[in-house]
Amino acid sequence: MRAHSAASRLAVASAAAAARRPRIARFSALPGAALALPRGLRAAPELVDRSCANGIPGLQDLDAIVVPEVISEAEHDAIVEEVLHKASDRAIRRFRKRRYEQDHWDSVIVGYKEIERPLPLWTAETRPVLERIYALVGNYLHAHVDAVKTPDLPWLPPHIIDLAKDGVIKAHVDSIKFSGEVVSGLSLLSTRVMRLRPARDDLEVYGDDDPCVDLTLPPRSLYILCNAARFHLAHSVEPSEASERRLSIVFRDALVEASAP
Repeated sequence: MRAHSAASRLAVASAAAAARRPRIARFSALPGAALALPRGLRAAPELVDRSCANGIPGLQDLDAIVVPEVISEAEHDAIVEEVLHKASDRAIRRFRKRRYEQDHWDSVIVGYKEIERPLPLWTAETRPVLERIYALVGNYLHAHVDAVKTPDLPWLPPHIIDLAKDGVIKAHVDSIKFSGEVVSGLSLLSTRVMRLRPARDDLEVYGDDDPCVDLTLPPRSLYILCNAARFHLAHSVEPSEASERRLSIVFRDALVEASAP
């Protein structure tokens, strides 16, 4: 998870295209590309608490959504089983054996393990589920983000984050040096609350009176952050006394170098 201050966003924008990662994948749009979401799925306004959002300029309702039950219970269990037990490649076995880390390189996460797992390594049972989510998110971006001209986007590999029961993801904005228009995540195992707050240079200093939007993320739900929620709001995963271990799979679109004129 890579963070930057809001003030530095414009300073690094010119270097963003050069930071493209080589491992990307493309997926075709879902049928009915004009739809925001595929038939049978809906964003759940009841999972997005905007009661304290006064003072957040430019944030639209469609910039931060939660889609519940985006995968079935069987699909959820298959993904969890593969990540925690079934997959046998060397990288995922090392991932399982690692202790939870307390110091992230940019001080964003405490009590976590993480790994990028390219799609070819996933099983024939779980890979189509992840491909379906990539296509869903691409379809949504095409409908709601002006900069996205096609739902057929290049994607970074799925990013697995294993957050301990007492783990915390601190307020941050994902760096534009490493990914593009969206941060989206599939929640597994337990419910946590993601809080969105206006980004600032010192992301450690927030008060109870600061405006915020809270996203409740139950297992099998998918959150999508785009536009203002992607670039101008810091997001965090809040701890609570009821917190349990949480797995998430994060989906980000890849930066692509602009074509020479």
